[in-house]
Amino acid sequence: MIACARLTGIRKLLRDGSGAHYLNHKAVHRFVSSILDKRSDELVTITAHIGGGISIARHEGNVVRDVINAFSGIPSANRSGNIPLDIALRKIDEGELSVPELKKYLYREGGLIDLTGTNDFRALLHFRDSGSSREQREKIELVIEFYSKNIAGAVMSLSAIEEYIDVITLTGGIAKSSEFTSFVKRKLYPYFPAVVVPGSLEHESMVAGQLMAKFVPHYIKNYVEERDKLREQREREERIIETEIFPNPHFRKKENTPVTSLDELIYLARGLVAKHRVPTVAIVGAENEDAVVAAKQANEEGRYPIARFVLIGDFYEINKLAWEFDIKVDGKNYSIIDSKTPVDTALDLYEAGKIDLLMKGGVKTEQIMRGTLKRLKEMGRLKKGKIYSHVGVFQIPTYPKLLLVTDAAVNPRPDREQKKKILENALMVTKILNISKPKVAVISAVETTNPSVESSVEANEFAAMYADTDDCIVEGPLSLDVAIDPHSAAEKKYQGKIRGNADILLMPDIEAGNVVYKALTVSSGAYLAGAVVGAGIPIILTSRGDSARSKLASISLACVIALRQGTIS
Repeated sequence: MIACARLTGIRKLLRDGSGAHYLNHKAVHRFVSSILDKRSDELVTITAHIGGGISIARHEGNVVRDVINAFSGIPSANRSGNIPLDIALRKIDEGELSVPELKKYLYREGGLIDLTGTNDFRALLHFRDSGSSREQREKIELVIEFYSKNIAGAVMSLSAIEEYIDVITLTGGIAKSSEFTSFVKRKLYPYFPAVVVPGSLEHESMVAGQLMAKFVPHYIKNYVEERDKLREQREREERIIETEIFPNPHFRKKENTPVTSLDELIYLARGLVAKHRVPTVAIVGAENEDAVVAAKQANEEGRYPIARFVLIGDFYEINKLAWEFDIKVDGKNYSIIDSKTPVDTALDLYEAGKIDLLMKGGVKTEQIMRGTLKRLKEMGRLKKGKIYSHVGVFQIPTYPKLLLVTDAAVNPRPDREQKKKILENALMVTKILNISKPKVAVISAVETTNPSVESSVEANEFAAMYADTDDCIVEGPLSLDVAIDPHSAAEKKYQGKIRGNADILLMPDIEAGNVVYKALTVSSGAYLAGAVVGAGIPIILTSRGDSARSKLASISLACVIALRQGTIS
């Protein structure tokens, strides 16, 4: 296959040309060449093998340059062929289809057998003409139209080249049906000449190959040479395919579309900063390798910096990290302040208007939170009636959208009123991320109210408070599996609107929140953006174990919140 034919929309998924009826394809190409009294290496043909499996190949000379294989191409007797992935993924998310079921349809029980109950086209046509009802005849005609249209369409797709197509050949077991091949040929007329070679020539092809090897030995290519040549060609193609164009994702989206990944969040932050101004972030306790790496990524990668940084803490240790990661401490993009009390130093800078945001580095969460609340109160900048709460925005490989978890870091055992304010903070974040009408799952150990499980009673009461709310959907109690796994929701026959598709998990307390936080990041391959929001200046709050990538996303989240709320003018 040529390199262009191998490409898909995902770099990891390259087509390899497998799964086609090559013996018959190549034999038919040579056979048609001899009938036309032309050399096979001079012709450009398309051969469509239509049998129990269906594959289509384009021959340029004696080489197959592109192929539609018998598994992910045309539906066949017992294979589903190409399917709309968006619909399949939605059915999987909704619990109506599982991956094992999808494999079953793809390889064994899809296609004609699922559509009609038989894998035999001839039996289907025979039943249509003798014994079928009117509705059954209509269904059979519909299926025949579907198959003939797909085959003709696939042939057309392989013809999209600059060279002239000499002939289209229909071959294979189903090609014995003159009625069916006439349907296909009519769809190709008048664009291409189409001929029918019924049946299959693979056995004759093998015998011919044996005879050629015996009597015309130079006809046989050197296997080792051909193998090594193909390997070199593939390696070169894959180097080109893996070549980075934009090293960092370069998203172009409409302004109010939902943010669906943390890469999009980072890109959004760069765009907002470019429109306003670059904020200055104080990393409190900057003797933290991942925090310094995140600062470098935020300042130096991409077309626009997300932030400038003041690194506060032990001068010697911070300077050593800056040297190690090639950070130029220039007093503008990066500066270092030596301090034994980094929280107080950072808040002094904030009060003096020299920094815009705080980021937790190597200090404890309790230190930065207590110090910030005290100073904001003294400054009169603590918003009345509000509380600080932590919002974690998770990107999970197996989840189709961003998932917010709150509160996993600040409020140990919130009462109902505090939970309401925690939810308001999380809803503010979803609004900033353009997530409309978010689904809020109030988490408990069970999904039904149980007097012996206190969190379930509280969750039920809390959900009732939001029963008439139009801007969000709040349901509880919900167990974690029902909230984020459609299969569990379907299996447990949960009847609410949140069936494994929650946007926000409102946790019963900090212990449950922290367990979910750690489980997602450690065991599920998730990465996240974390910030403390609600009462004043957003605080970039991450765990010491979070990666540099998560810390970069957290910086981006806090900058987006501050810019959209007007905290940074």
